[in-house]
Amino acid sequence: MSMAHEKPKVGGTETEASPFNKITEPAIPIADMTVARQELRYAISLLTSYRLHQAAKWAGELLLGNLVQFPPQAPYQDPIDASYDNLQLGRVLFDLKEYLKSASVLTEFAKPEFPQAFFLYNYALYMYGEFRKEEESIEEGKDVENRQLYTIETQLKPIDAMTSYLLGVVKKQRGDLETAKQLFIKSLNEFPVNWSAWQELSDICDIQSLSLIQNHWMKNFFIAQFYHKMQRSEESIDMFAVLAEKYFPSSSFLYAQIGNLFFLMDDYTNAISWFEQVEEVDPYRYEFMDVYSNILYVREEAGKLSYLAYRMYQNDKYRPETCFVLGNYYSLKNDHTRAMVYFKRATQLDKNYLPAWILMGHEYLEMQNVTKAIESYRTAIELDSKDYRAWYGLAETYEVSDMNLYAIYYYYKAILTRPQDSRLWVALGTCYEKMGKTNESTKCYEKAERLKDREGVVLHRLARLYNRLNMTEKAAKCFSESLARKDQENDTGEETIEAIMFLKQYYLSKNMHEEAANYARRLYDFGGAELDRATYHMRQTEL
Repeated sequence: MSMAHEKPKVGGTETEASPFNKITEPAIPIADMTVARQELRYAISLLTSYRLHQAAKWAGELLLGNLVQFPPQAPYQDPIDASYDNLQLGRVLFDLKEYLKSASVLTEFAKPEFPQAFFLYNYALYMYGEFRKEEESIEEGKDVENRQLYTIETQLKPIDAMTSYLLGVVKKQRGDLETAKQLFIKSLNEFPVNWSAWQELSDICDIQSLSLIQNHWMKNFFIAQFYHKMQRSEESIDMFAVLAEKYFPSSSFLYAQIGNLFFLMDDYTNAISWFEQVEEVDPYRYEFMDVYSNILYVREEAGKLSYLAYRMYQNDKYRPETCFVLGNYYSLKNDHTRAMVYFKRATQLDKNYLPAWILMGHEYLEMQNVTKAIESYRTAIELDSKDYRAWYGLAETYEVSDMNLYAIYYYYKAILTRPQDSRLWVALGTCYEKMGKTNESTKCYEKAERLKDREGVVLHRLARLYNRLNMTEKAAKCFSESLARKDQENDTGEETIEAIMFLKQYYLSKNMHEEAANYARRLYDFGGAELDRATYHMRQTEL
């Protein structure tokens, strides 16, 4: 099935159907959008009150993604109790990032009887611990733990959805993943419109855990993310597209998710069309703009990349995503020194910003600084050992350095994180081929071909290896299929000539002179030095 489709129509009720049509209805239908909008409004007020700003932002953007207006009802209201005045000051101090002072103001009311003050007191301690962790990591030159986690863990009780969420975050950081999972499930069953809780659960969730969460409409977004985690990109795209089509036709979050998934499938044309809609709906969005810049870089869309870099620079030049996009822009201009400046700046602004570490490795490799490239890739792996790009970059670096055994080890690591990616099998096969390990290389290329080789190079390589292994029938089949593909692409390179020469000789050995002559005759099409070879081979077929 073709992946091509028209762009969604933004700003109206008419949108395109799901790209793959594998999923045509969400897992949990939203029976009443009026109720859903009221839930989102309530969630924005509540989450803002609890200072969970990222979750509140997500809910607010999703609310604006639905164009149909309904009369609003009263949102969440703070309870009036003895903690009220301290809570107001505590919130102000928290927003000013005076976390320890915020906690001190709330100490008297840090009890379950005052749920908001109880939560914010512990949350302020957590954020203070995160702040100090960053400082100590720089001072000591190594990662350290948030020193407030133990204190919070011993005094915080899961009395409601918010405290269960925060305690889940603490348990997760302390390594108690099973308890963390149970706490996130408890929190979401009590208050499902908290995207931060869904995100925390995403990397420790399994099918059984998913079944324990109530079937609220928010679960649709998580299921779509879960498909992505399971590397079922088409289902993930369809689920997000259905949500955009039926309920949130102007959601930049949904458009960006779909664009990112098409990028991961190497369908850059569709990815660009979705990211263009993101720009239209939300020109100030930063999330996933680094992915968009990667696509524009690969496609060598210098004009679009220049505009994206300019727009983001004008919006906020000191965001990691902005520096990343600028790095891609200068890399495309072959100004690797300036590209490196911006990639480094991105990691200085956020030392856990994985994409910048990976592209720093690429830039160091371009500059032939192998040691620094390896350091950058290893840092990326420490941040996320499940990201194949860092393993692949490390393998490529060792391969360039003729350290093929190391390269093979890291290619295997990359394959473990992304086993259905044909490019990784091709790279591993190439490395084996360089080492003269024909059997291993053949197996890798066969696997890549079964996975529908994206780069279209495997059939010809397989044909050569089969020929080397005296597997003539298989070689002829592969050369024939490879030649058919090259004819479709009007490819007249050396590989095309090689395939024609082999097939001519193959049919000649079978005494199939007419077929051999047809291939020999094709050499006339190439002209030049091939004319003499064509004449010679035509005479061979006539003998």
